[in-house]
Amino acid sequence: MTAAIVVGGGISGIAAAGALATAPRPVDRVAVLDRGRRLGGRMAVRTLRTGPWAGHIVDLGASYFTVGRPEFGAVVDDWLARGLARPWSEEFAVISTDGTLSIHRGPMRFAAPNGLRSLVEDLAAALPAGVAVRTDRNAAWLRRGAVRPWGLDAGPVTSGTSADPGAAAVGVDEHIEADVVALCQPTSQAADLLRESPNDPDLTGLADACARRRYEPLLALVAQWPQRSWEPFPGCFVNGDATIAFIADDGSRRGDGAAVLVAHSTAEFARGYLREPNAAAEPLVAALRRLLDIDEPVAVEVKRWGAARPATDEVGSSDARFLLAPGGVGVAGDAFSQRPRIEAAWLSGRALGTALAALADAS
Repeated sequence: MTAAIVVGGGISGIAAAGALATAPRPVDRVAVLDRGRRLGGRMAVRTLRTGPWAGHIVDLGASYFTVGRPEFGAVVDDWLARGLARPWSEEFAVISTDGTLSIHRGPMRFAAPNGLRSLVEDLAAALPAGVAVRTDRNAAWLRRGAVRPWGLDAGPVTSGTSADPGAAAVGVDEHIEADVVALCQPTSQAADLLRESPNDPDLTGLADACARRRYEPLLALVAQWPQRSWEPFPGCFVNGDATIAFIADDGSRRGDGAAVLVAHSTAEFARGYLREPNAAAEPLVAALRRLLDIDEPVAVEVKRWGAARPATDEVGSSDARFLLAPGGVGVAGDAFSQRPRIEAAWLSGRALGTALAALADAS
């Protein structure tokens, strides 16, 4: 009987678990551990608790997804047929460095009525019975196993989420062993876990390869107004601004017309507020009002992402979808694409899961 461990319950980890469990020679038992309270990773969602749009669902991490490969397109077609995803827009606005706004046409961007996290949860619900998915579990120490090739110590998480600095485990309350391991998390987090075994050259080599793929931080501002007062736009890329890089009209994204905007900061701005993200609310609001010429919002909140997206000059080639060390430990995610995106994370996790299933079968 073969066994696998997947660390990370975002779309990459769930895709890896699915591939491990449905390969031509499937792995018998797959354990998925995620640090967050719910699955989804950076496809995170929050339901607003206060303000005029209390009850409205907001995407706090990834803003949308696109389709480029037919295999992912088949998954999206199923979501569309069941009403879990919806076409959002082919046209996005761009604010140039001189402040002018123009409309640009591109690929169809898709959204989800119940938030992007609902799509990850849908994939997880369809996993075979041999896959056990657990949240609030922190992977603390990966090392050689006593019975199987690899052993992982894990413990509960007391603060933070799967992408926040400050998420921490208190002690270790279980040890799991497996034939293969998939680390489906930001490469910075994978490197930290791998370096817990400094005397294992396979793991330290993999850690060094992960460390070469940096992630950038981001702050997400959620702002509410009683009613909409801006010119309609689905999303807006902001060029040359020191504070804000992207703005999403969440009422447009959700399709309910809510007067809610979500603004993503630049990485450089976020670095100055990672310890005190709430202190960034005032300058973020000021930048948003300046860019769109709108009134003061009546309710705001800020979400911190310590490892939000791969640095664009650090991602791998489109042919290298994952990292794999001798012995069956691999790393997957959106760091392995020239265009980091949800589709890339799904493709990476699926490819790594397929490769690890073959290794487990041969062991």
